[in-house]
Amino acid sequence: MEQGIENMSAEQLRDLVLEKQNQLHTHQIQARESEDQIAWYKRAIEGFENKVRVIEEKNESLLKRLQDILEKFSSMKFELSQMKRLVFGSKRERFVSNGEDGQMSLLLM
Repeated sequence: MEQGIENMSAEQLRDLVLEKQNQLHTHQIQARESEDQIAWYKRAIEGFENKVRVIEEKNESLLKRLQDILEKFSSMKFELSQMKRLVFGSKRERFVSNGEDGQMSLLLM
C-alpha cells in the first residue's frame, strides 16, 4: 500500500513524479496514435463514399441507356409486326382503294 505524500522522502517523491510523467507521456502517444487512426479511417470512408458515388452515377447512366434500348426495341418490334402484316397478311388486310377518291383506275379494259 502506498504511503501518503507527506510521509515520502524526496527520492520517493521524485520517483513518483517521474512515473506519473512517463504515464502521461504514454497516454499522449496513445492519443496521437488514436487521432492518426481516426484520420486514416475518415480518409478511407471518404474514398469509399466517392467510389459509391461514381458507381451510382454509372448505374443511373446504364439504366437510362437500357430504357432507351428497350424503347427502341419495342418500336422496332411493332414496326416488324406491321411489315410482316403487309408482306404476309391476307388480301383483306391490305389497303384496297374503293375508287371513290376521284382517282382513275389503272385497269383500262
